[in-house]
Amino acid sequence: MRILFTSVGRRVTYLRQVRDAAQRLGIVPHFVGTDIDELAPALNEVDVAVLAPRSTADGYDDFLLEACARHEIDLVVPLTDPDARLLADRRSGFEAAGLVVAAVSPSAAEVIDDKWRTVEYFAECGVSSPQSWLEVPNAEPSKQLLIKPRRGSAGQGIVPITTGYDGVIPKGAFVQEVVRGSEVTIDAFCMPDGSCASVAMRERLEIRAGEVSKARTVFHEDVEEDVLRIVPGLGAIGPITLQCFLTETGPQFIEINGRAGGGIPLSIHAGSRSDELLFQLRNGGSTVYRPAVDIYMTRYDDQFFSQGKPTPFEVPLS
Repeated sequence: MRILFTSVGRRVTYLRQVRDAAQRLGIVPHFVGTDIDELAPALNEVDVAVLAPRSTADGYDDFLLEACARHEIDLVVPLTDPDARLLADRRSGFEAAGLVVAAVSPSAAEVIDDKWRTVEYFAECGVSSPQSWLEVPNAEPSKQLLIKPRRGSAGQGIVPITTGYDGVIPKGAFVQEVVRGSEVTIDAFCMPDGSCASVAMRERLEIRAGEVSKARTVFHEDVEEDVLRIVPGLGAIGPITLQCFLTETGPQFIEINGRAGGGIPLSIHAGSRSDELLFQLRNGGSTVYRPAVDIYMTRYDDQFFSQGKPTPFEVPLS
């Protein structure tokens, strides 16, 4: 089984977990990893490290296709939002080359890339989300709101306001009410037949630089029911993440990401099977795995040391 992981960055634990899962299943894995930084830590965890152009560069999709062909890749797994969007848009081309691509459908990519469309999609699924408007509402002058970019990630560009705000809403933004409650991230694993083979929930206890640093696993039946309403329409393959707040009136969903979340190692450690399921994507997903609850994760920095370049590098063909 030959897997290409794109933009591996710091995903060291995740790659180790996937390799361990392959060995448990009696599979000999071969990992190819790409990154724009030759010192990206997770490049130490792949068999072949490929120095990549930026995902915004012309021909980036051709670069990935060429790398897949050269290394006889079976499965492509994006690890950043830009890569997930590109692979969703180009999924049919990669599939025509005989590859399985862990991505949502092109139409779903547009929905999850635009947070206003995400709100509309939640409503179509019968799932609750915070009240949202394209303009500042006039009612309830003390209500706390957020101006949010329709496209963005890691909480960038969010501005807190109230309903008395008389400023200008930037182009490409919308307004959403502030909801109170614990923030829960859901790691879901989607099979090609549209089924959801794993639903894992982790409460975010502390965030650092936009990524979870402390968390614990939880389970809420109403959250799982909502996730199973959301997933079928995405046409997703492989790991995705969703976010919601647990409020007094129930879960309020705010976001979908078409890739494995940064905190997925906690879900895997607790029993989500998302690592093993990567090797079983051609099978059905009749079982929904749920991990153990009350498992805590606290993250810290570690480091690699090497004399010279840590891994064999390939440079993109000119």
